[in-house]
Amino acid sequence: MTALQARLDAEVALRNSISELSAQKPDPLMIARTTRDECHALTCALFAYGNVQSIVAFLGSLQPSWIDANEEQIRDSTQGKYYRFQNSEDIAQRHITLGRLKAHWGVEETFERGYRNDGVFGGISFLIETIYDLNSLSSQGLKFLI
Repeated sequence: MTALQARLDAEVALRNSISELSAQKPDPLMIARTTRDECHALTCALFAYGNVQSIVAFLGSLQPSWIDANEEQIRDSTQGKYYRFQNSEDIAQRHITLGRLKAHWGVEETFERGYRNDGVFGGISFLIETIYDLNSLSSQGLKFLI
């Protein structure tokens, strides 16, 4: 093992700890780890751009249970919510789409179907294609997000 590899492994071990995630060192993973829900984790990944304090505050205002709600409840719950390039309708549509994805195959299974054929890029591409198949509504905010 090279000295560089040993140093990188030590950094990974240091950073891959729950103590690394705190109010002093905010990270979207703090929110993703509050549940073991794959849709919630995907939400955290999709919105992980911009100022980290803003990201964590925004993600903390979203409820994972909204994905299981009906469309009217989702729209009511997301009314007035926005994040950078996404308005409240974009956020509502993202929740609606993830609810459909959860009922369809789920995030992991959808990714794995594409991954089996074409590796990581195939998994990501198939997940994106499936998201667009489940909800053809389009806006600049959703295109940016996905």
